[in-house]
Formats: sequence, structure tokens, C-alpha cells
Amino acid sequence: MNANNTISQLGQELSVKIFRDGDFFGELALLDGQPRSASAEAMCPTTTLMLHRHAFREAVRTMPDIAVLVLEELSARLRRTNTYIEHLASHSAPQRVARTLLDLADQHGVGEQGGATRINLHLTQDDLASLAGTTRETVNRVLSGLREQGLIQIERARVSVLNLPQLEARLDVA
Repeated sequence: MNANNTISQLGQELSVKIFRDGDFFGELALLDGQPRSASAEAMCPTTTLMLHRHAFREAVRTMPDIAVLVLEELSARLRRTNTYIEHLASHSAPQRVARTLLDLADQHGVGEQGGATRINLHLTQDDLASLAGTTRETVNRVLSGLREQGLIQIERARVSVLNLPQLEARLDVA
């Protein structure tokens, strides 16, 4: 898995997406020939493949359905980015941390005994801060509160959401 990162004007790293097996990134550079606007960092042993722009353009010419699939994925990513920006602008840091945990549980969650959902990623507090657009200190404080409320459990940098509906409800009161 890879994380797609960008740096804010204040120099703070902001993780935009955690990719899963089979995902692609760097597609804008394929389309417009400009340098990448973000970086990617492997979170575990990863095999990557590189596609050069000229090979991509030739593939699109001979198989136009590829262009349609890339446009559909770009549209989905733009929608997610718009939602992400809205959350950054209109939600408190604790709400953003809770939303980040819910999104990670949805995208990378594994069901556990008792109805808990383990986020199947090794995440540091810095990782969560980067994803939630806040500081590590705020993440630490929010995670402590969620743990005290019995909503999450943390073992070896793996977060388990113990009660998804209660954490979701927390978004309305945070």
C-alpha cells in the first residue's frame, strides 16, 4: 500500500489517499506531461510498475475504453477530494480524526470478533494527523478520548473501531 502525500504552504505533509493493491497514481502526469504534484510513499513492501506517457497515449489510441476508465477514476478521485476539502474546511479536528478512522475502517477494515473492525494498516499518529489535516498532538488527544469512551482500541499501531455506529454518531456531537 502506498500513501499519496502533498506538502501544504506551511510545510505540513498532508496525506490525501492510501492506495490498495492494483490502484494507480501519477495519472495526471500521463495526461498533461507535467511533473507530479504529490509524492507517494510505500507503507509496506510494494511492487510498482511504471507506464511512460508515450506508451499510455498509444494504448489510448488503440483501446479508447482505457481513456473512459481513467476518466471515471479521475472523476471519482475529484469527488473524494472535494469531499475531503469540505471536511477540512467545515469540521473540527476531532470530527476529522473520527471521519478518518471511519473512512479507513470502511476502506481497509477487517471484521473482528464481537463486531469490531480492525483497520488493517500500520498507522502512526503522524500518519493519522496527516490524513485528518491536523497535528499529532491533536490526534493523540482525540484517540485517548475515543479509547476512554470504549470506541476504539489500539495495539501495535493498529486501530480497531469497536463500535462503528457510535463513532459515526460522535461526528454530530464533536
